Amino acid sequence: MKKILTSLAIASALSLTVVPASYADVVSYETPEDTTSPSITAIEFNQSTVNAGDTIRIYLTATDDLSGVLDVSFALRSPSGQIVTPTHENPVQQDAQGRFYADVPFSPYAEGGTWNVVQAVAVDNNFNAQEYLYGTNSPYTFQVLSSTPDTTFATLVGVELSKTVVPVTLEESFLIYIDATDNLSGVKSVRFTVNDPNGNTIQWSGTLQQDEAGRYFGYVGFPPGGPTGTYTISTITIQDNALNEHEYQPAPTPSPRSPSKTTH
Repeated sequence: MKKILTSLAIASALSLTVVPASYADVVSYETPEDTTSPSITAIEFNQSTVNAGDTIRIYLTATDDLSGVLDVSFALRSPSGQIVTPTHENPVQQDAQGRFYADVPFSPYAEGGTWNVVQAVAVDNNFNAQEYLYGTNSPYTFQVLSSTPDTTFATLVGVELSKTVVPVTLEESFLIYIDATDNLSGVKSVRFTVNDPNGNTIQWSGTLQQDEAGRYFGYVGFPPGGPTGTYTISTITIQDNALNEHEYQPAPTPSPRSPSKTTH
């Protein structure tokens, strides 16, 4: 229970008179706590059929009874059963009607057939979250028309580090280089995670950049005060331009990077 004392101020062109606090009104109120998760009430598409190479817009209507909706996300299932999460790379926005939406581009090599929204998540401003799992019988479907589909995962070729793994001082960082190829649509994104000696994930990389040789690279960092021991690149996730995504787990053991190669 919080109390606010309000005082009456009377202003004139030359002076300001403040009524003593004893004359002030006492206003009492309670701040309600938001413990209820938001709800997703509708999922819609701007078209029922999209050609490979074009973009579809997916709308989600979400409501929250108190603090308001902070964010939504969703995952798609391809006809062959692959799960892709387009909201990782395509930011969710709101339209004039308050609907959340994301534009999902499809590669010219996208898999043709029936795609569906297999999962959706809404989070409110008090960080209450609600997940919806629609499964293989999801009612939220659309068609992709494709004449040259790419349904093969990209290939992880190799992993290198800019320095030897041991010893490394905590709070120090170094570069990881990842080679990946795709035989048709090409590699779209590469990400990795790092586990500490206790098996806890301490780093989730964003989408890596490419160097002049076409390798994907990013920094591996260590938290101050973390445990000493062997840290591992625990997973490497590669997505191609047809939205085929594969997580390599555990990731292959990195090799020290040769000093003769260019570093960043």
